[in-house]
Order: sequence, then C-alpha cells, then structure tokens
Amino acid sequence: MLSVFAVVLSGFTLVARTPRADYYTLDKHLRIDVKTCESFIAKTEKKLGIVLPHFEYYRVAGPQDIFRLSVDHHYSGGVANPDPLYVIAMEPCYKHELVHLMTYRLGRASLVFEEGIASLLADDYGLEDRLEAKRLGRRLKLRYGTVNRSFRDYTGSTGDLHVQYLVSEEFVRHLVHERGLERFLADAYTGADFGEQFDEWLYGRAAP
Repeated sequence: MLSVFAVVLSGFTLVARTPRADYYTLDKHLRIDVKTCESFIAKTEKKLGIVLPHFEYYRVAGPQDIFRLSVDHHYSGGVANPDPLYVIAMEPCYKHELVHLMTYRLGRASLVFEEGIASLLADDYGLEDRLEAKRLGRRLKLRYGTVNRSFRDYTGSTGDLHVQYLVSEEFVRHLVHERGLERFLADAYTGADFGEQFDEWLYGRAAP
C-alpha cells in the first residue's frame, strides 16, 4: 500500500544499521529480521535492475500505529513512502513494501501494476490462492479501472482487498510470463493502458 507519512517519527528505537538501511522498532519486543530484508533487497535489485538508496524501516505493533502515524489516517499492515524513503510495517520483514521502495526508482505505474509486481516479487500468495484468482475476480466482476480505484480509495475501513491484490498479482504474472520482466516493466512504467488485456485475461472475452 502506498501512502504519505509524517516526516518525523518519534518514539522509535534504532536497533540495527547497515549500509542499506536504518532499522527502528516501536517496542523492544518487536523483532526486525534484518538479514532477510537485506538478502531480499539484494536479490530483487538484480531482478529490477536498480539500486535502492539508503532508507529507514520502522516496525510497529498493529494497524492502529499505521493509522496514528499516517497523514491520510488509514489502517494497513504496512506502507512505503517515496520521499523520504521508508517503510512502516507490522512484520519483521515486509517484502511487499520493500518492493514498493525499489519500484519507486522506476517511476509510477497504475496501481494494478504497482501492487501486482509487489505481490509477485514478494511471493505473497501460494498456489492454492493463485488457482482461485480468476474465479474470484470474475465473481466480483472486476475491471482494470475498478481495481485501480479500489486501491486508490482504500482506507482500511472500506472492506477487504484480498481478491484485488490476488488478481493483480496473477495478471502481472501472466504479463511477465508473456513478455519477460524487462519488457513488462518498460511497458508498465510508461503509462500503457492494459484494460483490454486485463479483460481478455480474466474473462477470455470482453468484460460483462
């Protein structure tokens, strides 16, 4: 989830510092898996062909902390901020939000692509969920535009976006398989419209 946060984050304790990042926790009992974060970043940088600048990682206890710290006041498990560059997360290593930090270096794409590539590279969903993606997407009659709006308007109190995330990941997986990651990124981050391709992938025809 992308958001804008207050620049000053008080009450955190620095628990680790590496050439890549400073890691902070809101409570000494909230562990941060620095090794996993650093390894994941190195691997994903190579895939994306970018270098992530130094950033800050803030570990919090729950969605109420996200709500309290965010300027736009919404509940979430984690968020990434582009400037200054940092993640606030409930997990010891929130890979999904780390991908967002890295793809900021590529520019901005539709939220279907930004969330889809983050879920794909973070390996958010298992095979059982993935096999259900199209069925669930068709049941909700999802469209490319409506999924984008769902992400844009999300506050954490407007319902579960599990299906939207899952469908976005699988659509991106389909495009990466079809085009390769490099071409997909080039297309996605130049503002190309994939509404028609989304409908064909999900429905096998024009959407209802």
